[in-house]
This record gives sequence, structure tokens and C-alpha cells, in this order.
Amino acid sequence: MQHVFIVNPFTCKDKTNELIETIQFLCSTLHLDHKIIKTDYVGHATDITKQYKKDTCIYSVGGDGTAYEIANGLQKECSMAIIPAGTSNDFFRMLEVKDKDIHEIIQETIEGKTISIDYGLCNDKVFLNTTTLGLDARVNNMVCELLKKSPLPKFLLYGIAAIVNIFNPQPFEATITVDGKETKISSILIAIMNGKYYGNGFSPTKYADIQDGLFDICIVHTTPIVKMLYLLPKYFKGNTENIKEVSHLHGKDIHIKVNRPVHIQSDGENFMQRELHITLQNKALQLRIPKSAKEFTSL
Repeated sequence: MQHVFIVNPFTCKDKTNELIETIQFLCSTLHLDHKIIKTDYVGHATDITKQYKKDTCIYSVGGDGTAYEIANGLQKECSMAIIPAGTSNDFFRMLEVKDKDIHEIIQETIEGKTISIDYGLCNDKVFLNTTTLGLDARVNNMVCELLKKSPLPKFLLYGIAAIVNIFNPQPFEATITVDGKETKISSILIAIMNGKYYGNGFSPTKYADIQDGLFDICIVHTTPIVKMLYLLPKYFKGNTENIKEVSHLHGKDIHIKVNRPVHIQSDGENFMQRELHITLQNKALQLRIPKSAKEFTSL
């Protein structure tokens, strides 16, 4: 098997050279057939990944955005792995690897095992974690725009964008059809979760499972601003099961039609649309995980 490490220097920043040296040392020590490739532009990881057709593990060395690009280029007979070297590592967080530094994680992943996991398709684009509509997607879009012109750190920009949008929630009317069952709603936010986390730790569906063959769907209905401030910490931790302003659904095939174009983000990628079709691909992606990761169903 060939091991291809795709390193995103934009997200790894000053850790880039140290990470490359660690990867090179481990692969040489273990006599692995390997390549280390740095990305140069947005979408480069997808372009690189598409070149490998079989018997290859593609390692994402970066954040969730790098993993998203690799997942969208991954061929059926290849696997992928996550080395959490970015600012947001929500997908890796689900593996529950504890008390390991990045160098130990690299070695444990190289020596790890491969499992089959679910992924989502949103208008034919792969996502690993989540697709969301409404308030939080607008926050993500605003942060991406602010990052282009503001020297402030990303976490501070998220705080600013969240406050601005909470006080301007922009509710929308939608028809959501889950596995053929149609529901009409007035909402400020819809989260379709494959993974358990997004947005650097938000976990609105804390029981989401990347091997159960189902999306966990969280709908926050149109709510007064004061109530939203109360809901936010509960939404963050997934403690919303008994709150009337929040609904939970499960399913594999989701159609959403909205009365106007709304902001949408799919694993951090921003766009605007009035209609979405989202489908789950059950255990269709091969993921290499560290030896100390939580227990999953093996291949």
C-alpha cells in the first residue's frame, strides 16, 4: 500500500516543516512506500487525491477543510486518514483519541486499522460532518469574509459574527421531506449531522454515529431572541431533546425546499440555495484510524 500525506501549509502554519519531518522519519523507519505533498491552492487536495485509484491511503494533514477536499476526490478503492493539524478538527474529535500529541497521532494512524464509515452527499458533493442551513451558515460565511480583511484571530471573529446574527436571525419557511415524510416548518437553523461535531465543538445531535446509516437532524424553530440566548448553550452540548422550540428527526434521504435563498454550509463550504437534496451513503468510505481511537465496527 502507498501512503500519501497531503499537507495544507495554510492551516498547519508554522507546524508545517516539523510535521513533514515527523512523517518522513516515521515512514522511512517503517520502510513505507510514501509521498508527502503540500497543497498550493483551494481545491488542490481534491486534485491530488483524484490521481490515486487504488491501494492507497490518503492522509489529510490539516483541518476539516482539507479532509473535505480529500473526501471529494477519494476513489472507491482508496482509504483516507485524518491528522488533526488545523484550527478546527471536528471530525477527528469523534475518534476520541485522548492524551496524544500530534506526533503520536501520526504514528498511531500509520499503524492503525481501517473502518467503514457513512458520509453524506449534498447536491452530489461529499460531506463528512454536517450540512446546515440558516443562522450558523450565515455566521460561517461572515467569518470567511472577515478573515480576508481582518487581522483578528478566527475565534474572535466567530464570536463577533455569532452576536451579529443572533440579533438578526432571519427565519425562513421550509418544507423538509425525510424518507418520504413531509413536514412544513418555520425555522432559523437546520442541521443535518453525519458526524457528532462541527463549528469547533458544537454538538447539537450528541448521539450521532458515523456507522449507523442515518442522519441526525436538528431543527431550531423560529424563536424570540431572548429564548435563543437560552438555547445556544444547550444546542452546543446537544441538550435540546425536551425543548419545544427544537425538533429532532432521523433519516437517509432528505429534500429541503425553502421559501427564499438561504445561506448553507457543508463542512465549511458556503453557498446559497432554495432547494437541497441530501443522501446518506452507508459505510461507503474507508477511514484509517489511530490504534487508540474509540471502538468502531471493523471492516
